[in-house]
Amino acid sequence: MRKTLKDLYKKIIMFEYSLPNNNKNILKSDISTSDDFCYSIIGDKELSNLIYNGIVDLAFEDYNIDLNDLNETQSKALKYKIRFVDIESETAQIKLGFYGEVLLNLILQLEFGTEVFVARGQFFDPLSNFEAHGYDSHHIIDRNGQIELWFGEAKFYSTASDALTNIWKSLQSTLSMEYLNKNFQSIIQKNREIESKNELINQFINECRKDPYRNFFEDIKKYHMKLVRPILIVSNEKQDYDKTIKSIITSINNRNKENPITFPTELEVSLFFIILPVHDATSIKKEVLECIRKNEPLI
Repeated sequence: MRKTLKDLYKKIIMFEYSLPNNNKNILKSDISTSDDFCYSIIGDKELSNLIYNGIVDLAFEDYNIDLNDLNETQSKALKYKIRFVDIESETAQIKLGFYGEVLLNLILQLEFGTEVFVARGQFFDPLSNFEAHGYDSHHIIDRNGQIELWFGEAKFYSTASDALTNIWKSLQSTLSMEYLNKNFQSIIQKNREIESKNELINQFINECRKDPYRNFFEDIKKYHMKLVRPILIVSNEKQDYDKTIKSIITSINNRNKENPITFPTELEVSLFFIILPVHDATSIKKEVLECIRKNEPLI
């Protein structure tokens, strides 16, 4: 990731606290297997600028980004890597998923030290203007000889309730071995240029190149793989910051009581929430669209 984008991120997004937090009297969610994490922003307009500048990194891996011609790369991203160009209505454009996906991509790398396994933009089919279903991020980490698959999800709505409704529609299925295996097949069969600076991850990638139709269940055992499911919720702050966080955690717990999530026994899974309250989600997205229309220069 280019330094200018990292620096912009550090100016705009701030870590507030993790959950559980005894000082704030806020617990983590009932289904989180580790701490939840709460962030804030310095302003909605600044967040729009960050999202706009992060589109390229959502669409392409670092080694496919031309730093000498970022605006042309941005144009290619919007035409060929993100479902955007053929959608004329602003109302429809506001409903697109890339806003939250950009933020998830940045947060995972800059806050949790993940490496992009394959960029989200690689799953877009420009012929059908269709973005394949699947995880919203495909990141990876070698943690002391264990490969962690950070396959995340991002929801960016005006209300946390709407975000959670959509999360719960598919959360259970995304935790299954079958779903993970299908995602692996999609990644390896379509993206033969995957590379990593990490020796263990490269070993895994090279084995996949030799046999893209392999059974990934065996890889999970061999590399002691762990599925990490970070879930980003970006929604409007309804009261003050702490009350908003409490309200979102309560909503998550209520959803889980109504429709409990179970974890697979044959796969190690970690799940947690990343919560980012904003002032006006719709205005943020409209500002991003305005930057796109004006073709604002990237940093």
